[in-house]
Amino acid sequence: MRTIRLHLTIPDQSAALVYATLADLGRTLDYSPTACHVEISGATDTAATARWEANFRQGVLRWVNEGLPDLRPRYRDIDVFDGSWSCVDDGGDTAVTFAARLDLGTPSPGGELETDDFETMAVGAFIDDAMVIMSGLFDGSVRVDDIVIQEHQYSAA
Repeated sequence: MRTIRLHLTIPDQSAALVYATLADLGRTLDYSPTACHVEISGATDTAATARWEANFRQGVLRWVNEGLPDLRPRYRDIDVFDGSWSCVDDGGDTAVTFAARLDLGTPSPGGELETDDFETMAVGAFIDDAMVIMSGLFDGSVRVDDIVIQEHQYSAA
């Protein structure tokens, strides 16, 4: 399992505006190179259910997230993919933090890669996709402050 944290700054934008932009999940398709479908239902200012499909390697990953800003998957092809995002005013800018846990739980399609290698590729794809989406949503004005990736080992009980 991996934990990913992206710490970003959106200059000259309020946290309320950044939050509203990120909460408009349908706009993700405008900028994501991998998301191929999103169906949103029950959307309010603080909640939504989103059914996602994203191209990954030689297949399509599917999952359903509930909640804003916390992402709580209900159904997924991935064993664990949950997380949250926050927007905080920082002077005239907004500090954005994306945090996610990812555990694919299965070897890669076709079996050519070990699960750890496949997860490493998935983490890279997640970060790349998030950065492309953020850059598109905020006209390229995103500053990357920090990216933290932690690997968690399971221990036998």
